[in-house]
Order: sequence, then C-alpha cells, then structure tokens
Amino acid sequence: MCIITNDLWKSAYLLSEGAWLAKVEMKGEEKDKRKATFILTGHDMEYLMRRYKDGHAACNVRKLKASISYLKQIIFMRETITEEQINNQHQKTPMGENHNENRPECFREHQTLELA
Repeated sequence: MCIITNDLWKSAYLLSEGAWLAKVEMKGEEKDKRKATFILTGHDMEYLMRRYKDGHAACNVRKLKASISYLKQIIFMRETITEEQINNQHQKTPMGENHNENRPECFREHQTLELA
C-alpha cells in the first residue's frame, strides 16, 4: 500500500515506524510557496495510518526527529526527487543502513493510494 500526503509530520511518523520514502514531488513556482508531496510505502501501512488517524500513534522520539530532518533535507535539495535518487543519495536513512532492503513495490495497479 502507498500513502500520498503533503503532511510532513505524518510522513515522519510513518518513516520512523518503518515506511520507505518512494518519491518526493515539489509543486509551485516560488520557493516560499512550494509544497512537497511525499509518497511512502511499506509493510503495515494500513495499521500505522489507522493508529495515526485515531490519535494512538506512538513512536521513538529520536527516530521522529531524525525523520523530520531527513525529509526537510530532501525537500530543500531539489524540485522533485525519485526513489532512485533517494537510494543513491541517502543509503543511510534515519532508521539505519538496512532500511531500504526488501522494499515492496509501490506502484502496482491493485494497491490503494491515499491522498491525505
């Protein structure tokens, strides 16, 4: 399952709980008015989203802080960043070196995309 969101905190929470960042798209002309859209995938995404929406999300604060910093670094790096660019430039994510191993396919036709 993939999640598409422009919520930095939701994205950081999902990353801190084991999601993978598949892509970041930047929209808008002026730097101060641009918006980032995060596309995340991973295992247990439905469970994590349910906990987030119900207000029961809990995670390691250090991982959450590292995820926020990681996402901000990517946002200010370039216009749009793809999964390949993320893998090439950020092999070490806030969750550790092996975080990108065994990544599930994100863009299969049968998977649900959520825009929130």
